[in-house]
Amino acid sequence: MQRLLVIDDEPGIRFSVEQVFEQAGIEVFTAGSGEEGLRVAGEKMPDVILLDIRLGRCSGLELFHELSRVDPRASIIFITGHGTADAACEARTLGAYEYLVKPLDAVQLQHVVHRALATSHSVPAPAMKPEGRRLQSRPTEG
Repeated sequence: MQRLLVIDDEPGIRFSVEQVFEQAGIEVFTAGSGEEGLRVAGEKMPDVILLDIRLGRCSGLELFHELSRVDPRASIIFITGHGTADAACEARTLGAYEYLVKPLDAVQLQHVVHRALATSHSVPAPAMKPEGRRLQSRPTEG
């Protein structure tokens, strides 16, 4: 089953995304903070991560780097209620898959996430992390 992690400090966003994708047969995990998001990402190894740029005390842009180290194959889609051209450029420069502005349109969100899910499976993972530790392998579909 494909896995999606939503990291957003707004409970309504987490709930709405969960409702949209669980009906599509996608396993959805949620986190309300950066710390919780890192923990869940490490445990569940999601294929796609929806990451809010502003997470209270934590910056989604800073968290992006840590999440990328957990699993470089995960596609990360930034979401924000404070969209600016500078933030979109920075997200793309970091290597984000996409950048979406709240309020999220369910049809657009589904399209972007499904596209990201297809892409995340086709990207080969490096055999070793930069620190020399092996990546945790994802369970095979089947």
